[in-house]
Amino acid sequence: MSKKIIVGGCSFSDKNYPKSAKPKPLDFKMWPTLIGEMHGLEVINTAKCGFGNQAIFHETLKAVWENIDNIEHVYVMWSEWARQDFLINSDNDRWYETFVPRYENDWSTKTEAWYRRAFNHSYPSMEQLVKTNFNYIHTLQQTLKQLEIPYTACQGLPPMPWFKEGVSPEKEMAFEIIKHPLSETIENFIGWPMLENIGGYSMKELCELSLGQKYRVSIEDAHPNEIGHKFIASKIYEYSQKS
Repeated sequence: MSKKIIVGGCSFSDKNYPKSAKPKPLDFKMWPTLIGEMHGLEVINTAKCGFGNQAIFHETLKAVWENIDNIEHVYVMWSEWARQDFLINSDNDRWYETFVPRYENDWSTKTEAWYRRAFNHSYPSMEQLVKTNFNYIHTLQQTLKQLEIPYTACQGLPPMPWFKEGVSPEKEMAFEIIKHPLSETIENFIGWPMLENIGGYSMKELCELSLGQKYRVSIEDAHPNEIGHKFIASKIYEYSQKS
């Protein structure tokens, strides 16, 4: 029986993303498909548009347990750390509803208002977000390490969105990452610790640095296009073969 590649991620990895590209649908291979072709193996792609890291963590592990004796490599492209995933009872294969706080389109205000109504508490603090996401990343890493399954991770989008216009949370997040007891234990992670101000990068930022605006789907859509995904796939595969 041929071994398989397991992939976890959000819209930067979802094989169906090109259909929802803006301003018009497109048709091109995403990086997980290209990685599978490089390995010459079938890809089980669990990524879904909008997923946060809780959903990515659980859906990736679910695929691992279902194929436990038949895995060549696991690739995970983590999403924004501020996204909050909630289980939903659905008839389709999407088990999560995700809240994505950003200042654009008043998303952060609406998300905060929903939190107040639902829990009578405000949105999680930076410390809470960093500690929770560290748990997902480190636990998945250690689980696969114990199972002796090769594993490569990276950050797709920059880890923290801007909550207020003109205000970046990078400095606050960098402080929380540096002081976290697991910060020196993360392995096989391209661009760790992800933030430019402490020497890291996300794949989106690597595309911008290497390709300029040629990586974008369009002016209004900052997701990677076909050129971007070929670049991402080559970088991830090259890194995975060395680590």
